[in-house]
Amino acid sequence: MKVTFILHDSQEKTVDANIGDTILDIIEEHGIPLIYSCRGAGVCGSCRVKIENASGKIEPAEGQELNILEMFQFGDDIRLACQVTLTQASDGLRIVLI
Repeated sequence: MKVTFILHDSQEKTVDANIGDTILDIIEEHGIPLIYSCRGAGVCGSCRVKIENASGKIEPAEGQELNILEMFQFGDDIRLACQVTLTQASDGLRIVLI
């Protein structure tokens, strides 16, 4: 499947991804620049990304991720890269680095 990252300089980078990968896995695999501090534990909120077309493409936030998103009052389109796992429906996902 393909996912597209919109980088900080507004350039787009489309990469291959696999079902079961997290967005953070893909970021690390492809050397996409993103600062994060808890190494994927889902507790710091620093790996947040904006998902442009999330409807039907990813599962809704729950558990610890939902707590972090609510605590920091992030918008509905903001997710933690370490907590979003790709499914078959995720093909074509657009992810904005913020």
